[in-house]
Amino acid sequence: MARTKSLSSNNWTEYNDFIESTKEDVEGSGIFKLNNSDDYILMYDVYRKHNYQFTKTSDFKNFEVVDGHVSMDFNPRHGSVISVTNEELKKLIEKWGMPTGMHINNNPVLQGYYANPDILYSHKKKKFYMYPTSDGFDNWSGTYFKTFSSENLVDWEDEGIILDLKEDVSWANKNAWAPCIIEKKHLFGYRYYYYFTAEKFIGVATAKNPDDAFTDSGKRIIDKKPKGTNRGIEIDPEVFNDPVSNKDYLYYGNGYMAVAELKKI
Repeated sequence: MARTKSLSSNNWTEYNDFIESTKEDVEGSGIFKLNNSDDYILMYDVYRKHNYQFTKTSDFKNFEVVDGHVSMDFNPRHGSVISVTNEELKKLIEKWGMPTGMHINNNPVLQGYYANPDILYSHKKKKFYMYPTSDGFDNWSGTYFKTFSSENLVDWEDEGIILDLKEDVSWANKNAWAPCIIEKKHLFGYRYYYYFTAEKFIGVATAKNPDDAFTDSGKRIIDKKPKGTNRGIEIDPEVFNDPVSNKDYLYYGNGYMAVAELKKI
């Protein structure tokens, strides 16, 4: 391996050690970056054994063998790799067709770091909406919520931020976790009630459309433990409409599970 600050400088620094993770003879190396990751894959042909070895690195000095995580079912040798997103792959297939023996599982459905998804079918908009935790931050320190829409539960479109704790919520500015939502049809039209965790308490925000900017109620709606409970925290809400009684309930809790009946609006 050699490195340089400029490809046209003619000034390279060469490392003395070999970086392949085998004592076998190798050739035809190639390297590529993994999607949504800081890691790279270095691949090379272990030609006397007629197979490839794949190693992973983030610092280009330490390489971990990851052969068991890679499926290579083609025969040409000494090729290179281009990474594509699921969206790019679908466009390639639309243009050139599906390669023989290939199967697309459409996962992950969202590109990036998200968790705790809650899905709503909007009767007003006639499509589905997904409301996840925006994840990928140290110590789960996210501060905003987004929504994604779909007509087929496979292809999802990013509709943007619907609630930002730092800008839209007066009582919390961190730990935006585990939201849920319910659609209600009133005499004055549709309303959407969005329950979310912030700073380990639960709040609610409302909007006229499932992808609008939501308006916070201005206060925590759940910030105390149920009677008789002395452990856990007040997070992770899930809202439910009982189709028999038509009553709405909010379930929540970590370390315990509680339920509260929601008042009619």
